[in-house]
Amino acid sequence: MRVGFNPNKGNKIQKNECYHQVVIPVHIPNLDGYYKEGLQILKLCIESLIKTSHTKTFISVIDNGSCIAVKEYLSTLLQESKIDELIQTEAIGKVNAVLKGLVGHNFKLVTITDADVLFLNNWQEETYKIFTSFRKTGVVC
Repeated sequence: MRVGFNPNKGNKIQKNECYHQVVIPVHIPNLDGYYKEGLQILKLCIESLIKTSHTKTFISVIDNGSCIAVKEYLSTLLQESKIDELIQTEAIGKVNAVLKGLVGHNFKLVTITDADVLFLNNWQEETYKIFTSFRKTGVVC
């Protein structure tokens, strides 16, 4: 039984200034065969995302049953504050992994991407142009 009071009770939750969330489900169960270069590709993906995203971007990575090497890399990114959130799951499928990344957040814009996408300069600005030019846009692919 706990004794005393919860030290966090009554503390105000810090407001997140980000308005764009990027959700990346990652499933690299081993580094053989089809997945042989998976870790290197993942590193390129995340490095390109970090380099080309503005400071109001919240990066959520969902490790969906990856091998130890991938888990260690993702944990390092979180410890170094290069990503904002790391969720660990065990092979629950891509859709469920994406949903885990979305739950509990309320961002104006969300990008759902695969772990093998190379982000180019100005990708966010070009995406925003579509949303402002076409008011009823729901999704940009």
